[in-house]
Amino acid sequence: DTITITGTSAGESTQISYTITTSEVNDEPTVSASAAGGTYTEDGSNVVMFTSADVADSDSQVAQTWDKIVITITNVADENEYLVIDGSECDITAAATCVANTATNSGAAVVTLGGGLPTTATVTWTADDGTVDDSEMEALINALAYKNDDHTPTEGARVITITQLDDEGSTGGNHDASVSLSIAATTTVVAVDDDPTIDIDDDTLSGTEDTNFEFNEGTDGWDVNEYEDNDLTVTLAVDQ
Repeated sequence: DTITITGTSAGESTQISYTITTSEVNDEPTVSASAAGGTYTEDGSNVVMFTSADVADSDSQVAQTWDKIVITITNVADENEYLVIDGSECDITAAATCVANTATNSGAAVVTLGGGLPTTATVTWTADDGTVDDSEMEALINALAYKNDDHTPTEGARVITITQLDDEGSTGGNHDASVSLSIAATTTVVAVDDDPTIDIDDDTLSGTEDTNFEFNEGTDGWDVNEYEDNDLTVTLAVDQ
């Protein structure tokens, strides 16, 4: 911008001009979403955690894409618990890169854990490149879901919280590419009593008269399973 000051006296005038250059600062992004969640019943469908996501980078001149989202999950206690993120299932029970390239927008999902059980898992999803726009990030948030494949899941609440979102803009000085958040939704895990299972390796036996017919482990043995460790009764019936 140029500012010109003019002074006039007795019909004569003089001018002086100043140039002001304004540099844009990367503003902290904004995020909102509504909690969904609900009950996760053992062997049931995934529970979607958020709806109506709305994100903006807050900058009027330069539209920035999205770089990172951080989510925490409390009360992780089972062997098979997952956060469904960007179209992929992320195992939240082990500290590792659970998915190197997620299915929808190609981002890496990394899990860190607190100590002991139950524990809090933190999932950090980072985009592979700077192409995730507002609508794609909103779709990612709206599709966040909880899943538990354990046959004897630990009942109770899992609180899923979005704690951070970063855009691809500048950092340092007055620049702010990250916003700290606490957008939480809860799913309550409910266990059900599974049916026991029985498998027979070979359901036919052969032998000669006056000898025992034996079920041999590994060839024609039985495998019986009762997931909840209840007392189990096996009944045998002979049809002739």
